[in-house]
Amino acid sequence: MYCGYVGSLCDDLRPGDVVVVEEAIVDEGVSRIYRPGATRSFASRKLLNMVREVLNKLHADYRVVRVWTTDAPYMETVERVQWFRDVYGCSCVDMETSALYTVGTYLGLEVCAVHLVSDQVTERGWYVLFFKEEFKEMRRRFCEILRNLCVELLTRFKSLSAL
Repeated sequence: MYCGYVGSLCDDLRPGDVVVVEEAIVDEGVSRIYRPGATRSFASRKLLNMVREVLNKLHADYRVVRVWTTDAPYMETVERVQWFRDVYGCSCVDMETSALYTVGTYLGLEVCAVHLVSDQVTERGWYVLFFKEEFKEMRRRFCEILRNLCVELLTRFKSLSAL
């Protein structure tokens, strides 16, 4: 399982929201080396389903999303934001998920990403929350969710390996 931050590309995902990434649109180099011509990469279905089950059990608010993964920081132009949101249906942007999903698939590993929305990039500009005091509380709650998620997943994996 991988966790990090994503930027929201839409109005209905706000900083502090938790997202589980089902699919990533490739706009970075690692995936293209492992899978030339790749345009999409996917979470492990098994782990994705387990993560969703556990988050539901924990009564955690989250959304399942498609993310645009780019390795070009600060190049989220209005045109690119609109393109990846409107054409591909991406609601978030990050820098790692598609590469991790592609390499995980290549190696036969279970991979799923759970992220915290840290900022928002839209036609109106960039709303950054990273350095604000209120974001510390959002990160604390996210870490608590992740801790509980990991404990539950480890319990499930231990019981599976005992079979």
